[in-house]
Amino acid sequence: MLNYAFIICIHLGKSLCIDPIGFSHEYGFNCIREIGQHVENGPFYDYRLWISMIVGAFMLVFIPSLTWRLGGINGVLYLVLAYSWFATLFPICGILKVGTFIADRLVVASTISFSLFAGYAAETWMCSPSSFRGKGRRFGMIIAFLFFLANRVMKRSNEWMTSFDLLSSSLRTCPNSAKSNLEMSKCYSGLFPDKLDLDRAE
Repeated sequence: MLNYAFIICIHLGKSLCIDPIGFSHEYGFNCIREIGQHVENGPFYDYRLWISMIVGAFMLVFIPSLTWRLGGINGVLYLVLAYSWFATLFPICGILKVGTFIADRLVVASTISFSLFAGYAAETWMCSPSSFRGKGRRFGMIIAFLFFLANRVMKRSNEWMTSFDLLSSSLRTCPNSAKSNLEMSKCYSGLFPDKLDLDRAE
């Protein structure tokens, strides 16, 4: 339960454009170390449990109470709509046994909620009364954030263009993945003639 609580937090972060661990086409064994694995006093002294508790309190207590105060029943209904998209993360919550522990593809549906409501919040923020200079500053911040997201999309799309780039990015996230290391050894064994290096492949 402790490990899956942390894994849910990772997926929630990915849904909200916060990626705490990085991208990988496949997350190998021990890519995320077990809660308490290297903590002398046991799992309850692992700092990552605080992350799970803070995220849980934020999502289940702080945001609903703030929504109720600001929007009443309509706000709560919008929040239920937003949270319903996160139900698509159910397969990785640990209740059912599935063939994956972390999966970027499962996050795609839940990003719809972020896109809709973040877009609405940005539009409301832009159109709220302020000076011309204030609106220009807000517009610049939104454009900068969109450029940041576009850069991430372009970088990740380029990594998928060749096996070598994809595996390199995966090994940065999961350096101990046996499968990714084996596939990378094939790249150095002659799959890419310009990268032939048999010692490194071995």
